[in-house]
Amino acid sequence: MNTIIDWKDMYSVGNAELDLQHKKLFDLINALYASYQTDKAHPRVKETLDELVAYVNYHFSFEEDLMQKCNYPDYERHCGIHRKMTDNVKEMLKKQSELESGAMVMELTPFLRKWITQHILRTDKHYSSYIKS
Repeated sequence: MNTIIDWKDMYSVGNAELDLQHKKLFDLINALYASYQTDKAHPRVKETLDELVAYVNYHFSFEEDLMQKCNYPDYERHCGIHRKMTDNVKEMLKKQSELESGAMVMELTPFLRKWITQHILRTDKHYSSYIKS
């Protein structure tokens, strides 16, 4: 499978469940990229994109619930970052009807790759000491 992003140990946040969820997000981003590379058919790309969006929502909810339970002091700011990312993706998806599916994927996948790696390294790593495996 063609990949656009690979999991590395440096992305670990020290919590087994969150690391598994982050790996799943990497896999879904790669699947979205590969679905366009191997089969430019709109239905497969849309199916993969729908799965990715649903899983992002699940992950953010899980992560935010865990942060809240652990009384993470930067909880509100972190949730705001999640909302901003979700809003950015929604805005990109609105363009989907205007763009050929491939163009949307080629715009979205580099954005997601950059966002998730920077978010894990710069934001998620801060809660590691509060959230234990």
